[in-house]
Amino acid sequence: MRKISSALLFASLLATFFSPLTAQVNVGVRAGSHWANVKGTEATDNLTKSFDAIRSNEFAVFAEIPLFAGLSIQPELAYTTKGFAYDQDANVNLFNIDLPIGAHAESRFRYVEAPILAKYAFGEKAFRAYVAAGPTFGYATKGKIVTMANLLIDLKVGETPINLDGNNFNRFEVGAAVGGGVELDINFAKLFADVRYKHGFTEVYDIPVVEEKVSHKGFNLNVGFAIPIGQ
Repeated sequence: MRKISSALLFASLLATFFSPLTAQVNVGVRAGSHWANVKGTEATDNLTKSFDAIRSNEFAVFAEIPLFAGLSIQPELAYTTKGFAYDQDANVNLFNIDLPIGAHAESRFRYVEAPILAKYAFGEKAFRAYVAAGPTFGYATKGKIVTMANLLIDLKVGETPINLDGNNFNRFEVGAAVGGGVELDINFAKLFADVRYKHGFTEVYDIPVVEEKVSHKGFNLNVGFAIPIGQ
């Protein structure tokens, strides 16, 4: 409920700000699943292929600002999780945390992220397809390692906070997102579903397993709705 209330407050602030500037601005929310992993340099690509993706939920509020002929700008504010999973076949120290043999470890970093997308929609007014792309800017707020034991199924055995001010961690991240979807107008609102790929350009932290910095990557499946606030 707290996240929903915050989203509605943010959408109201967007409406107050953008209403005097342009007509037919849409504000809305989206939610979906995010599959996150990391990528290394050319020298470490083969090693990072042994990392598994983690799945989490992503939530965002946004404003869609029309420009002309199906083109619009869509700034967003999102809360997302990034990281990777790793199965241990030997003792290893990860982010100054000792992980035992046989553990399944998930590194999870919470991010506040601000994508700024250029969106182009085409088709009939009531049902249209669209593509979108643009830069993303993120800030890591906290991190943790979730350790699991595999006893037929994965059972969580502990959580350990990660010190983001240490471990050569870069809290700020610059990346890009690209995707596409479909939207349906139902008079008072617009419903949509889309898929996105996200690619980080910033090398955010060192992983002792590969002894080199890595950056994030991932993809999203989203659904959401938007309502017009202009006349």
